[in-house]
Amino acid sequence: MKKKIILLLSTAVLLAGCGGKQPTDPQGIARGSFATGAAENQVVTQRLEGGVFYVERNYFPFAKNRTEVLMSFADFAKAVFDRSPDVQRVSVQTNLPFDDGTGNYSWQKASVIEMSRGTAGRINWDNFLASNLPKVADSYWEAPFLRD
Repeated sequence: MKKKIILLLSTAVLLAGCGGKQPTDPQGIARGSFATGAAENQVVTQRLEGGVFYVERNYFPFAKNRTEVLMSFADFAKAVFDRSPDVQRVSVQTNLPFDDGTGNYSWQKASVIEMSRGTAGRINWDNFLASNLPKVADSYWEAPFLRD
C-alpha cells in the first residue's frame, strides 16, 4: 500500500513538474491529437484563418479503419472547442496510404470533416458515438475506399 501511494505521489509530482497542462492553441492540440504513434502519422499543414482552423494530416493505421478516423476527429474537435475560444470552425482532411496494387504507396485523401462551434456545442460528448459524425458534422465527405 505504501509503495502504491509513493508511486502515485511521484507520478503527480512528475506531471506537475512537466506542467501537466494540455495545449490551448489549436496547433498544439492538432500535434497532440494527430502526430502520434507511427512515424508516418503527422500533421502535414495547419493554419488558423478567420476563425477556421484547417488541418491536413497523414494517418497510418494498421488498417484503413473508418471508425479510427471518426473517433480521432471527434476527440480533436472536442479538445479544440473546449480549449481554443478563438476557433469557430474546424476542417480536417485525413490522408491514408493507398496501395496501387503493385506495391507502390501514396497518400490519398480519405475524408474531409468540418464542424462549427455551434454544432459542437449541441453534442453531448460524454455519450457521443463517433459513428454518428457523418450525420451531425456540418460537412462530411469520405472516399469510397474508406468504406471498404
